[in-house]
Amino acid sequence: MRKGSKKYDDPICVVEGCEKTYYARCYCRNHYSNFLRCGDPLGTRKPRAKCKHPNCDRLSHSKGYCALHYARNLYGKDMDAPLKRNKHIDRDKAIVLMYEHRYTLQSIGDILGITRERVRQIVKRERK
Repeated sequence: MRKGSKKYDDPICVVEGCEKTYYARCYCRNHYSNFLRCGDPLGTRKPRAKCKHPNCDRLSHSKGYCALHYARNLYGKDMDAPLKRNKHIDRDKAIVLMYEHRYTLQSIGDILGITRERVRQIVKRERK
């Protein structure tokens, strides 16, 4: 460190109102991480833009597209194809899978918001 520099003279963060000791570039750890992440030590982020594909109101993910349209563009898929929904396993089969993976009846009930007795009934019915 050079004499006469801010770091040498005053080991306090340069952000007004912050009394923490400096970590790097005259900022404390919190303000320095904000500076690295956002480009601003106060951590104010720029709002994300909307997807640049017409009729899409999702937030942009990469190169101006939402995650769906970015992936379709990347792999050369039809950008205007309808959105496909994921097919979910129904809840009872998911409960049996959790039980087979050694989740306790109580923990399954806590996760799904149902009683342990109800979980036991579902497992018994589905495993027949």
